[in-house]
Amino acid sequence: MITRVPDSNVFRVSGKDKFFSNAASLPDGSKITLSQQSNGYTRVEGGPGALPGAGPAYVVSPNTGYADLANVQSDGSFIAEVIAPPGSWVIVKYDPTEGGWLNQQILWNTRPAPVNAASGLMLRVPHSLPTGPGTPFVISGSTLPQHIDLNLSGTMNGTYTRGGEVTINGIATVYPHSGASLAGESLNLSVSLAPTFDA
Repeated sequence: MITRVPDSNVFRVSGKDKFFSNAASLPDGSKITLSQQSNGYTRVEGGPGALPGAGPAYVVSPNTGYADLANVQSDGSFIAEVIAPPGSWVIVKYDPTEGGWLNQQILWNTRPAPVNAASGLMLRVPHSLPTGPGTPFVISGSTLPQHIDLNLSGTMNGTYTRGGEVTINGIATVYPHSGASLAGESLNLSVSLAPTFDA
């Protein structure tokens, strides 16, 4: 009988791990404030030092798809406004090439690949959790193709298992596109819950 000895060199490390520093400095989220406006817009304001230097900043809400390109001052401060209801997210991207990646045409690009190369961060628009019995929730987004921005907040009660029944109580706030009117129209809401893990 022939016995083979396992090769102990199979997983031998051929060299030391290499760590690379960021090619560009990241935005400083502690110096960026998000202020909710009454019309569904969120004012994104970066104070001095929020961004590494002058150059455009790409600000977008992944929940609604609205984006803005802000001019950054030499001290790193900037101001932008995007439609982002309470509880939604805002991405702030900084262009260290001072316009090579993020230019004015990027706002009309349906697949703005250069945005991926820019360093950035995500911030959540301030919101207060609903009170009352049950599990609180805040959901923000936008409908297609009408592009009606919305915010849902409330509580859920029921059986959180497959096939269980859940009752939702809350408030739906809609922000129609400029010039659109929802007066006299009904709001049809359908909710589907999918368990992401077993308790």
